Amino acid sequence: MSIEQLSKKEVFDFARQIIDEKAAREDTLYVFSLYHSGDTMKLAAYAHHLKEFYDQTRIAFVSTQVNSPMWQMFDYIDEVVPLNEEEREILELSSQYHTHMYGENWIMGSSRNMLLSHFPGPGGIHGTDITKTFPNACEAYKSMILQIPYFYEAADVADSFRDPFDDALADEYARAILLAPNTYSIPSPEPECWEFLAFKLMDEGYEVYTNAFGEEPVIEGTKRFDFNMRDTFNLSRYFRAVISARSGLSDFLAFQPEMLHIVLNPEEQIMRFHDIACFGKSKKIMNINWNMEDPMPYPTLLEEIEETLRQDLY
Repeated sequence: MSIEQLSKKEVFDFARQIIDEKAAREDTLYVFSLYHSGDTMKLAAYAHHLKEFYDQTRIAFVSTQVNSPMWQMFDYIDEVVPLNEEEREILELSSQYHTHMYGENWIMGSSRNMLLSHFPGPGGIHGTDITKTFPNACEAYKSMILQIPYFYEAADVADSFRDPFDDALADEYARAILLAPNTYSIPSPEPECWEFLAFKLMDEGYEVYTNAFGEEPVIEGTKRFDFNMRDTFNLSRYFRAVISARSGLSDFLAFQPEMLHIVLNPEEQIMRFHDIACFGKSKKIMNINWNMEDPMPYPTLLEEIEETLRQDLY
């Protein structure tokens, strides 16, 4: 029987079993993270404040992304408990029913669906009007999921996650630009657009790299930049700029204050509500809106990018 065929009671019972198994230690607060890296980052950035409201002395995340270096970014995270895909789907379905959301030593970070179910109706992100209630996604996650005050700030990146400054790397990447076109859920400009941008930037004398993991394609004429997330975080500080589509990588790099980060957003509403500047860790984030309805957004994008690069942001 598939998960979709389970009755509401069966979903409830299976979810309860999973929670009891994962949230095993009474001295630990377990944060269940059911979604992609961008959603998880919004939970991980603020979950350290939960120690003020719960009795537990440890904080653990329960996630399918056990090997993600994201957990190393924040030194308050004591443990990462593995979650397989089937368990994740059951918990996601259970959270849609609102059967399991909070317990004495756990919190269900079912961010996306919990937010959506509280804001039905036309318009807005994913068919909701949530953008009229909260100024940005960080505030929505703090209020609706973690239930902490809006003025609480994101955690700082652990010193152990940051590499010492390297003068040789600074020289190597001084005239380099890193393009990050790959996304999971939010649309990215067409490949032809990235090729156009890469060609024009190279024509301006920049050395252009494509952030591409594994089998992901490299933009024609550029160099492959295939590092793990920790190394990407540390190396990105040396680039003249990182130009990325709006993605989970954007959230990750929002905690790198020492680089110019140009983010290409597919629509104004995403640019405003999902502005990665809401983490408050970087002052060098420039949001650019590209029109998905425009079959040729390339010249406009290039003009805005070139103007941003000309500005004295350093």
